[in-house]
Amino acid sequence: MLHRFDGPKGLYRGFGISILTYAPSNAVWWASYSVAHKLIWSGIGCSMGKKDESGSIVMGSGFRPDSKALVAVQGLSAAMASGISALITMPLDTIKTRLQVLDREENGVRKPLNILQTVRNLVQEGGLAACYRGLGPRWASMALSATTMITTYEFLKRLSTKSQEQLTS
Repeated sequence: MLHRFDGPKGLYRGFGISILTYAPSNAVWWASYSVAHKLIWSGIGCSMGKKDESGSIVMGSGFRPDSKALVAVQGLSAAMASGISALITMPLDTIKTRLQVLDREENGVRKPLNILQTVRNLVQEGGLAACYRGLGPRWASMALSATTMITTYEFLKRLSTKSQEQLTS
């Protein structure tokens, strides 16, 4: 449908602003994940220690978390980081979405909005609060995606480490 009105160019509407949205979102997410991860471990009375001779993480208190504890902390850290990232970058995401789907009409011809027009319309509709419409669903989507990604990544990392140890033994 979009292709019929805007041609091939319409398929890429908002691509540039998507890059400008996702890059900061990922940067904030990874920084927040690291901080959340450390805060959770310290909140349960453990500080991250070094790996022992078997490659297992040993907490500063001598506590050796099992895989369920590691996954729980990673998942919670991912969800927290998603919330922080969503909160900080939500205005960019709102602008990106509106650029992709809204048009203006000029002399009976549909034309895409530019960034300045989109921001102006958004502020007129509801000020800064309008930039945060949909924050809950965005956080939920980011949290589910990030939790799946990080726990899978960490699982595969642990699995590959075990495989490497078996190869060298």
